[in-house]
Formats: sequence, structure tokens, C-alpha cells
Amino acid sequence: MNDSDENTAAKRSTGTAAPFNIAWLIFFGLLIFSPGTLDDIWNWVQDLATVWEVVIWLLTLPYMLALAIWESDWQTWIRIVLVVLIALIWTGMTNSPKPAGRKD
Repeated sequence: MNDSDENTAAKRSTGTAAPFNIAWLIFFGLLIFSPGTLDDIWNWVQDLATVWEVVIWLLTLPYMLALAIWESDWQTWIRIVLVVLIALIWTGMTNSPKPAGRKD
């Protein structure tokens, strides 16, 4: 793989990861500056018909998982640690470089 192929792969990887990174920034921004909005989102999803709730969960799994943890009755420090871990793991998965193709 030459340098231009590596640059193209890096750009492609960054481009696909950007929306996920922005979504995490929005999630943490709401968590810090408007936690009531997260409560409203949680209640809205809970009030949907089951089919639509499942669709939302499947489309936004890491964010809904983080939201479910945040909305739980666990101690605050545990919720913060788990939400940050989910964000770091998901960000690592979406930002990780793709394996290079075989060189023949």
C-alpha cells in the first residue's frame, strides 16, 4: 500500500467515525448542560410503541445503553464510569484504522 492509499483509508475512516464522535459530544454536552433533555429523550423512547422502541435501540445502541445506565438508580460515580467506558469503547471501535489489504 503506498502513501496515497494510506491517506485515502485514513480519510475514509475519519469520515465514517465523525458522526459517532459528534453524537458522543452532544450526549456529554446534554449530560453536563441539560440533563433534563436526556430525561425527556428517555421518557419519549419509553413511551413509543414497542416496535419503534426496539428500532430506536437498534439504530442507536451505544447511546441508548449509555442513556439507560444514566437513567438508572445506581450511584452517580458508577454511572459516570460506565457511560465514559461505553463512549471510549465505541469511539475506539469506530475510529480504529482498518487492517491493510494483503500485499502480493
